[in-house]
Amino acid sequence: MLDVGVELPRIGAVDRASPSVVGIDVRRGGRRAGGGAGFIGSPDGFVFTNSHVVHGADDIDVALLDGRRFRGVLAGDDPDTDLAVLRIAGSDLMPVTFGEPRSIKPGQLAIALGN
Repeated sequence: MLDVGVELPRIGAVDRASPSVVGIDVRRGGRRAGGGAGFIGSPDGFVFTNSHVVHGADDIDVALLDGRRFRGVLAGDDPDTDLAVLRIAGSDLMPVTFGEPRSIKPGQLAIALGN
């Protein structure tokens, strides 16, 4: 096995980003209609997810890794770009930290997180 020394940086990235990742459960007509993942984008409770996850939802439940759950309120939805923004009312929220785009290099390891 080739050891390229990427295990520890990956673990560190996941440890840093995980508090920002949320699980989303959606109900339509009083029944669970699906779910997905998203991330906290700001400390005041804006959450980004895919439009197809929340479009047409009657109720949106947002769960954090620490066990807290919030009612999500749809703040914006664009099915054409598959982007939606929710708002949750919580404190001590940990927004995701984005890297500097200019520092990204071709072939660099990318990590996708979900819930």
